Amino acid sequence: MIATFADDAKLAIFATEYSQTQKTYDTYSQQMCLMMERWHTCFCVYRKAALELNHGFSFKALRDETSGLPMYYDSSAWLQKILVENGWRGRDIEREWWKHIHYGAFSKNRSLSGAKLKIYRCFRIMRHNGFRHLHGSEMASKHLQRIGRRAYGVLGLEVYDRERTHFFFKS
Repeated sequence: MIATFADDAKLAIFATEYSQTQKTYDTYSQQMCLMMERWHTCFCVYRKAALELNHGFSFKALRDETSGLPMYYDSSAWLQKILVENGWRGRDIEREWWKHIHYGAFSKNRSLSGAKLKIYRCFRIMRHNGFRHLHGSEMASKHLQRIGRRAYGVLGLEVYDRERTHFFFKS
């Protein structure tokens, strides 16, 4: 991602996924609407220079003159629209490279830090995708996933998963 930003001075947005504008049912307003295009922000990097010039994060609901449907822009989609209108570009990671782990309960962590955290993350990612995003080889990825699963067990890293689950239900 960093290299891509370095190679493209007009790239302002790099995200995990992109969705085109789509007609959908809005359960809140209970009507059909247009959800406007957006680069998803579960993991999204913005160029600082672009945000310094355009940084308005706000929800917008406009009306499409052709269909009469409301057009909904969430706060990120509106900002991204403004950036594109001002000559910036966005892109997403090609799907075959994007495999992520969602650390939803990780905020409940009580004992992982420093070197332990680095070891945990390394083997957690290794067992999940075999670092395919770094080398691109399916065969090497599968082999590294097997090694990661074994090492994860031998090193007793499951204890941190149990800790996260335990605290998650007590919040």
